[in-house]
Amino acid sequence: MRITSSMIMNTFLSNLNNNLNSLDRLQAQSSSNRRIVNISDDPVGLLTTLQVRDRINDIEQYSRNIDEANLWLRQAENSMMEINSIITSCYEDVLRASTSTMSPTDRQAVAAKIAQMRDQLVNVSNSRMNNKYVFGGYNTVNEPFEVSGGVLYYNGIDMVNGDAAALEAQKGQKMEFEIAAGWLKMNVAFTGVELLGTGEDNLYGILDRLYNALEADAPGNELAAYADVLLEKQSEMLGMISDAGARCVRLDMLRTRYEDDTLNYTKIQSQIEDVDQAEVYMNYKMAEAVYQASLSAGARIIQPTLLDFL
Repeated sequence: MRITSSMIMNTFLSNLNNNLNSLDRLQAQSSSNRRIVNISDDPVGLLTTLQVRDRINDIEQYSRNIDEANLWLRQAENSMMEINSIITSCYEDVLRASTSTMSPTDRQAVAAKIAQMRDQLVNVSNSRMNNKYVFGGYNTVNEPFEVSGGVLYYNGIDMVNGDAAALEAQKGQKMEFEIAAGWLKMNVAFTGVELLGTGEDNLYGILDRLYNALEADAPGNELAAYADVLLEKQSEMLGMISDAGARCVRLDMLRTRYEDDTLNYTKIQSQIEDVDQAEVYMNYKMAEAVYQASLSAGARIIQPTLLDFL
């Protein structure tokens, strides 16, 4: 077969263009620090890295969900610890007031303090997180606790004489945070029914009756009975605090697990996507040498034409 100058020229230009493309690809890899610049570089690797990116995005969303749930539980836990402090303070006061050595005037002072603790109890029970009421159950918009005529209401229901079925329904309300879409949810709700109790034994009612007893200068044995009741309430509150803490621990464990998963997937992504700059530099220099050699060889192979002399 006769090889023409045109064939030589086309072959030369094709090879030169391939060498130039190699230089361009290596330069793009170096500047972007990415091994896959075009889909054709590694279709399978590109698909894998897209899947890894999606997984990392999912895990980051799960972590944000955990943070939000943790904030909610921490706020509930802090409020319950404050209520526990109120119970402790009232318990210590009633022990002092139950002794025969305390004067009626001093008991009046204790009564005033108990009244303040009683009112503070309602304020703490109406705690909010991100403008949502923590202990309202499904009701996160309006204050769940309200005192009217000396009676405590929870979401409009009398805590002492309200319908028992309605109060039980309030107790069963949950607030579930979706940690991982479709398969992992956690209930972060502590309702007001659980928090303060219902009937005559609700904590607000106990403090209110204690206040009235102190105001009436009740005998010491009657006041001492309130100390036992407050101890029972404190035991219940400590159980709820422990429950909230256990849920927070579980969320922290999930957070740690997702952090480890993120680290592992990021390593996989880096192995697929990132380049070794030293290797790219070496390959670039080799490709550059090949390109320069191609230019030099082409100049010698291509014969001068008549146009070169005109």
